[in-house]
Amino acid sequence: MHTCKSWYKLHGLTPPRELRQEILAMLEDEARRSAIWEEPYDADLMRLLMLQLFSMGFAEDSLPIYQAKFTCFDTACGMDMEFMLGAGIVPTVEFLKKRALDNSDAAKALGYLQETLRSGHLRDFLPEDHLGYYRNYFG
Repeated sequence: MHTCKSWYKLHGLTPPRELRQEILAMLEDEARRSAIWEEPYDADLMRLLMLQLFSMGFAEDSLPIYQAKFTCFDTACGMDMEFMLGAGIVPTVEFLKKRALDNSDAAKALGYLQETLRSGHLRDFLPEDHLGYYRNYFG
């Protein structure tokens, strides 16, 4: 099992796309840990995994990131919603709209994202700026 530090040392913020499935599985495992509170979870590892998926730019990763974000109060508050937007705002909204027809989590994620857009919070959002911020965070 990796720690944030060990995984970051191996793969940095922008790992090869070949690791995507492994990263998704690790995120799911950390989310499970955060939800049950019986095992400690690594919030920084969870944040790093979300950021690595974000850096790959797949709109479909917005859904597992949203699900992981809302597994418990701490992750809901501590994980950036911007991690859902690695593909950009428009592609992510389009993906969630398609999935929302048959997936209740996608419908919730879409509602959450639309509410955030209406608030103006994402007015100047650019994926590369968000990644830049985390280069300093994990630096």
